[in-house]
Amino acid sequence: TAYTDGTSSLNDGLQELAKNNKDLNNGATSLASGVKDLKAGSQKISAGLQKMQSQLNSNPTFKDDASYNAAVAQYTALNGMIAQVESTIPALQTDLNAIPDQVVATTDFNAKAQAIIDAEKQAGIVFSAQ
Repeated sequence: TAYTDGTSSLNDGLQELAKNNKDLNNGATSLASGVKDLKAGSQKISAGLQKMQSQLNSNPTFKDDASYNAAVAQYTALNGMIAQVESTIPALQTDLNAIPDQVVATTDFNAKAQAIIDAEKQAGIVFSAQ
């Protein structure tokens, strides 16, 4: 029946969802690792900017404030982007952690629905698709 086909399709979908969730979790882990690397790079940029500032301060005849200010602006923007990405990771992880529970709940519901269909077949009750 259409209902049996539906429960079968639902099971297939649940298996695919579980696999995709694993891939998403791996992606979230990679994202967290990437953010860590970005922060390390950002610290190196900060050290470079400090050296640049020191050179500007120690050599009044060489004034390249425009380049320095542009570099600082880029650095500030980069840190803002890193922080924005980093701030999304906890919520992403929470959502990903909830998926397996939902899969289990839906699988349980699906099994109960299939059991009802099987019992109805045993009793000779057959629903046809409209």
